[in-house]
Amino acid sequence: MKLLALILAPESPSSRYRVAYLAPCVEACGWRVALRPAPRGWRQRRRCWADAAAFDVVLVQKKLLQPWEWRWLRQACRRLVFDFDDALAFHERSRAAPRLSLRSWKFHAALRAADLVLAGNSYLAELAAPWARRVVVLPTGVPVERYEPKPPATTGAAPGASLGLVLGWIGSRSTLGYLEALLPVLEELHRRRPEVRLKVVADAFPQSRSLPIEAVRWCEAQEAAQVASFDIGLMPLPDTPWTRGKCGLKLLQYLAAGVPVVASPVGVNKEIVRPGLNGYLAAQAREWLERLEELARQPALRARLGAWGRKDVEARFSLRRLGKQFADHLEELLRTGRVGGG
Repeated sequence: MKLLALILAPESPSSRYRVAYLAPCVEACGWRVALRPAPRGWRQRRRCWADAAAFDVVLVQKKLLQPWEWRWLRQACRRLVFDFDDALAFHERSRAAPRLSLRSWKFHAALRAADLVLAGNSYLAELAAPWARRVVVLPTGVPVERYEPKPPATTGAAPGASLGLVLGWIGSRSTLGYLEALLPVLEELHRRRPEVRLKVVADAFPQSRSLPIEAVRWCEAQEAAQVASFDIGLMPLPDTPWTRGKCGLKLLQYLAAGVPVVASPVGVNKEIVRPGLNGYLAAQAREWLERLEELARQPALRARLGAWGRKDVEARFSLRRLGKQFADHLEELLRTGRVGGG
């Protein structure tokens, strides 16, 4: 059985974690997987649609095509799957559900064309359900084996860690504003506990007059090691239609490395974070400060939460487990033209 996966870009987190990292697990289930960047120009797309006929399933990962392009691709391939892990009908700055737009029109066209839609969480599945033939939830997974668990009761002594207590955040310039909104809390925490530092692994960095910030340029080869150097992982989010569609990749990375987390109670964060077991949820500035100070004071608590979080990620979000689910959905789609489940 052959799968053609058309991804956004090799360096895209969505493409890496939802397709490229899953590919070996899917191949272990008997599939041959070809990964290609989604074609951009008309000539590239024309060649790609012609090639699609040679595959049992074509998967388009998050790329929004024109409605007429979906019709062409639909005619060219045997089975068509659309995978997404963001609230694509909305704009990142949307504070409320928008009126029908070109973006939502293209998104709905993708959903109508696909035989199967893979949604990163239940919120996204609900957005897709009115327009799609069949939707199943496939969470984002992490390659747990790449993340070296932190030693017990560590206080920033892991290789590559800064001196002091390291609050960590990994992301990109597109989400940096969420971290910047938390800076007053982190600055107050540093005032109370001068050992606190912030480490940011990204392609853009915040500025602070009082909080020491270590800026680390992201690269895939060092991603897991940098996350493992954190003592506490941060995932602040505003509550908007766009952010409710986030799939919690940061949290999964932190927990895979045995790092306890503090996150906003938005979207799938409420499913990943189990308060008192692998970290805490914090909505208001006061809650953020209290939870971070509690973790800063107690290395043993951080170690306990981090160890539980690592085991939980292995059980619920490992690539082996999710790759098997992915392959099962594809095989059922080929057999029956539909899939069971949510």
